[in-house]
Amino acid sequence: MTASGRRPTTRPRYLDNVDFPSPAPLGRITVMLRAAGPGEVPGCNSETCIWIRATGRVKTASRRIEVLLGKITGADFTAYSASDINVGAGGGGNGVFTLHGALYVANCTDVVVGGQTYCVGLNMQGNGAILNDQPFIGDTPGVQPYHNRVYVRGYVVGQGNSWQIGLDSQKMWGVHAAGWPEGFANQIDAYRRDDAVPLIPFADPSQLIADQKANASNELVAYVCTRPAGVCTPGQWQPVELGDPNRTLTLENNAKVLIPDKGSGIDCQQATYAVTCNTATGLNVGGTADFSLVFNGFLGPAAVNLSTQRDSSIHMRSQLEIRTDVLYEGFTTFLIENPGAQAWRSATR
Repeated sequence: MTASGRRPTTRPRYLDNVDFPSPAPLGRITVMLRAAGPGEVPGCNSETCIWIRATGRVKTASRRIEVLLGKITGADFTAYSASDINVGAGGGGNGVFTLHGALYVANCTDVVVGGQTYCVGLNMQGNGAILNDQPFIGDTPGVQPYHNRVYVRGYVVGQGNSWQIGLDSQKMWGVHAAGWPEGFANQIDAYRRDDAVPLIPFADPSQLIADQKANASNELVAYVCTRPAGVCTPGQWQPVELGDPNRTLTLENNAKVLIPDKGSGIDCQQATYAVTCNTATGLNVGGTADFSLVFNGFLGPAAVNLSTQRDSSIHMRSQLEIRTDVLYEGFTTFLIENPGAQAWRSATR
């Protein structure tokens, strides 16, 4: 909306309209700016995309160059990783990674593929490794193309016979990377594939880290229960110190994981809180149970098994390992300050 409350217009606006050359004009150059109209370009509207048109004329001859510019915002990236991502790594099996939204990988690691060394940002392993897209913000389900994009500052490679990015029937809007080894291109289904990867630096987390440390956030403790249905006696809950870089918090089948709010005083190893920890579900995250995170690996497939409080942040020095499909619901910043940790090992959504 404009300051006057009116919607922005898509009417063209002349930025330049001059004769050339100026001493003895032979023709004219016109540069025009126009907002993209609703429905004119998939994923664009008058607030997010503009057309820039330059036209040169000499007598009856003319040449025109037209460029569409789109705004990239934080909402375009559901996942941002400052390091490389391995899908299916570690288990050697069929890793599956389903992403709703867009992915930006800011860094890469040297990996040898076919005797050649590549700086790999996204490594798909296992015959079932598929990065598939779903409708995102502004998309109409069933109406392609979708907005989903993959940006990788490095190469995209795969290990296995059937890994795939996008599906023939539901292509990604765009896959942008430094490149992919020859022979892999037919496994990347996208409307647009190129090496134009914007540099989008992650916001400097130093201030957040400093604030968290000042509030003793490194004292956060997760509690893990591997008893049937995630019901443990006080002595059966296993603590994982999230401030210890040598510890690993693992989300897997047949395990329940809880992270109490800072300052809540909840200790699942104490009899006072055993019932609270056993009964905690995603429904009371942010409620009376005072948990920042609840993961229930006993729920089985197609269930929301990871829930967090809205607008909370979880700061970890430990590693995070995901060994099962995770269907996540929440709005939380995960700050994992561990240089040896992988971004994802095997995950879904």
